[in-house]
Amino acid sequence: MLFQQISFTRLLTYGFGIIFMLGLSAVLYLGVVGAERNTQQLLSEMVESTMATVSSEIKEHMDPVESQMWYLQKYLSDRAFDMEDHGALNLLLNGALASTPQVLGLDFFHIDNGLTHASRSGQDFDTKQVHHTAKIKKYLKNPPTGLVRLPPAWNGRLGHTIIPVIIPIYQGEHFKGVLAAVISLEAISQFFKNLSDQVGFQVFALSGEDRVLAHPDLVNQSRVSMSADNPMPQLADMKSRAMVEFWNPKRRPVKWLELKGIEGHRLRIEGTDYIYFYQQIPSPQRQPLTVGIYLEQEEMPEWVKRLVITAAMGVVLILILLVVVAWVSRRIGASVQRIVIGFDAISHQELDNIPPLPGSRVAEFDKVAEAYNRMLTEMKQHQTVQKLFGQYVPEEIAQKLVQQKGSLEPQQATATILFCDLEAFTALSEKLHPPQIVTLLNSFFSDVVEMIEAEGGVITQFQGDAVLAIFNVPSTQIDHADRAYRAALNIQQLVSSKIYDGQRLQCRIGINTGDVIAGSVGAKDRLNYTVHGDAVNLAARLEALNKNYNTRILLSDSTVDLLRDPEHQEKMVSIGEVQVRGRHRSVALYTPQTISYLKERAE
Repeated sequence: MLFQQISFTRLLTYGFGIIFMLGLSAVLYLGVVGAERNTQQLLSEMVESTMATVSSEIKEHMDPVESQMWYLQKYLSDRAFDMEDHGALNLLLNGALASTPQVLGLDFFHIDNGLTHASRSGQDFDTKQVHHTAKIKKYLKNPPTGLVRLPPAWNGRLGHTIIPVIIPIYQGEHFKGVLAAVISLEAISQFFKNLSDQVGFQVFALSGEDRVLAHPDLVNQSRVSMSADNPMPQLADMKSRAMVEFWNPKRRPVKWLELKGIEGHRLRIEGTDYIYFYQQIPSPQRQPLTVGIYLEQEEMPEWVKRLVITAAMGVVLILILLVVVAWVSRRIGASVQRIVIGFDAISHQELDNIPPLPGSRVAEFDKVAEAYNRMLTEMKQHQTVQKLFGQYVPEEIAQKLVQQKGSLEPQQATATILFCDLEAFTALSEKLHPPQIVTLLNSFFSDVVEMIEAEGGVITQFQGDAVLAIFNVPSTQIDHADRAYRAALNIQQLVSSKIYDGQRLQCRIGINTGDVIAGSVGAKDRLNYTVHGDAVNLAARLEALNKNYNTRILLSDSTVDLLRDPEHQEKMVSIGEVQVRGRHRSVALYTPQTISYLKERAE
């Protein structure tokens, strides 16, 4: 390049040398032991903070409701509220719902068996007589002394698991009834889901040891079967395997974090390690309330050590390096990005559509660009050679050449040879122009090659208007005779039903099986893969004998004897024996019944 260049090595030495000196000094100053201790403390605080947030959310979910209930009790008692004015009572209850979104509905159970109901669905009603549950009857008969939080229960009408909270209502010394608030547990599960997405942990709450109070999977409660007898799912009912195996006796305690009032254990489930942290929080229910988190872990202690090194170096260096990195990035980022885009394009685009990389002021980047451009040019040339190689060499032979590094050892084997030749091609070529002849032959050969390769055959030669193909060489094929026979049938059926450049063609096919020698033959620098042997010559002579017997396909007895498919054997028709020039014994000839209609069609 003509412009002045800057050495990339010098740039790295001066720029990043200072950076690493400062970073390493900081690392040595802090020390590995102190960094590990800080990381453990950071992780401990993260767990404790998450647990505190979870516990606080459950408390904040319940406390506003209880405060609202105390307020309503005082309002109804101190204001001499007319409890018989159901419209005013319903309006008051609906107003109370606005400030407590976690409450699904409010019910006032009158002492005379009446009921005033307000809900978010708008299905409010008053009724003079209602069939109260046994628990409500109990509290109407023996009023509670204060606010009572009942155990979670399934409410079929609302389709939710709820926590009922009740409080007695008095006016003076007169007991008027019981006010009940219905709190949804799904809101807690929704909060847990949002929190889990944010921190990367799965958050949960248990009532007792086996009942799941809240979990992200319970946001849509239809995932778990709920009923009056089963208001909360058991651990065994959960979709998450980590929850199902929570109390697995194979769990191991976590000792490498210092946690205050929080327990933890590790557990391997189906090849995946999970780590759990949990604690019990105060609950007015008889069953203890356990809140916790869990996450997948991969060799946690090693991960912590890597985090210590990364954090110790990264936190200190980031503040120092911001300005320098920004300056360096603006200058080298563009060159790096161009190189990355160039290499990425090689794997996603056609090589012919990829432009060369421009030069760079950084000497090393400029050399990379030059090397990339040379590589791209060579790859384009290689791709062109590869395409040409695929056009002139059968795919299977090409694979063998690549595997054997360009040299194919001679191979002696029993093979089935198929020789196919166009009928009356000389007369046809006299009335067609040369371009038409080439187009017609290419179209015909394409169909023949497709039929042969579909059966695993290998094309070894195109001889004028004829094709020579072999089966069972170079790869072994147990049913090579059947494959050649099927290929011949398919060729005849396709050619007889198709028009080639305005011309209807017919072809003759000879098939023979015998010993051949296959290998690369030719000059040192110009080789051709082909087969030799009397079996090849006989296949060509059988093709020519079709004219004598007015047939399209002739098979020798050596091929028919090797047909493995009974249907193929049954369709063979013997047309006699013939003494072939150059052979001591006669050859039995066969033609398939299947092909007879083709001859009639051509005539």
